[in-house]
Amino acid sequence: MATTEDVLQRARAFLRSLGHASGRALAVTHNVVARVIVADVLGLDVRKAYRMPIGHLEPLDICRIGDRWLPDWDATVKARLIDGFLGWPCGE
Repeated sequence: MATTEDVLQRARAFLRSLGHASGRALAVTHNVVARVIVADVLGLDVRKAYRMPIGHLEPLDICRIGDRWLPDWDATVKARLIDGFLGWPCGE
């Protein structure tokens, strides 16, 4: 059984594999993997990523600036994800 750390290492390897290519890329994955990537991008504890309310087929854009991956979401999406991570009521 894969651990959260295993998922994180595979996700990071995928992002590294994109290298310094220009343009856009599309990745379709399970929301478990998306949660781990989002937690990592935001600098949160990936072991608690399961708390984030990321639905199936929910699009989440990240962009690379230099060697860093950063979220490309509006304030509402950021607040919903972080509130869910922290266990606060989302949207109330």
